[in-house]
Amino acid sequence: MPAGGIESTSGTLMETKDIELVHNEAAQRFEAHVGGQTAFLTYQRFQDRFVMVHTEVPPALEDQGIAAKLVAAALDFARAANLRVVPLCPYVTDFISKHPEYQDLLSEKDRSQIMEHAESAAAQRANALSLMAFYEIARRANLTNHPDLLKLPAFQKAKELYEARSKYLWEGFRNQEAIDDYFKFHLEGALARQGKSWKDDWEEFAPESLKTFPLPPGSLT
Repeated sequence: MPAGGIESTSGTLMETKDIELVHNEAAQRFEAHVGGQTAFLTYQRFQDRFVMVHTEVPPALEDQGIAAKLVAAALDFARAANLRVVPLCPYVTDFISKHPEYQDLLSEKDRSQIMEHAESAAAQRANALSLMAFYEIARRANLTNHPDLLKLPAFQKAKELYEARSKYLWEGFRNQEAIDDYFKFHLEGALARQGKSWKDDWEEFAPESLKTFPLPPGSLT
């Protein structure tokens, strides 16, 4: 199988050093096969348009750039086929907003909406990650049942976001230590991108009765 070539399962093969990308035209999806696991992007093709529906990457394959490779491959295919892209998948819209070289594939209306949406979506993601970091601090400090925290709407939202993500990660890792490491690494990185530390995040959301950072120095760094 030639590296760098493209072949479809009718079939074209796209292979990198570690990731095998396959365009499964029969199933209308692009697939990435890595270590026995599969990430994919589904689409629907019409005569004049290419509707990008959903991108999914198993937890164990996250943060390796696989979703971006899938989206880029699909967009390149749409360009070669002279199809207008309709991005229904939030990840695809985010990708296109960050890669202006693909924005000409959109209608003028979609292009303007995506750029407006990108700013608000980024703010929402940053807030969600900050809330999960808030919950992670409380969890490690054994404060998740503290009555003053339970009264806070922000803490209830943080708990909801954290538990949903934790459940999803369990399906991939099946190991609590790996999940803990994942949260520490990714939430710490998200806070750093916002110019914040764990202590800053705690002080932002905690009630007055619990403003003091509840963990010893260095415990989350």
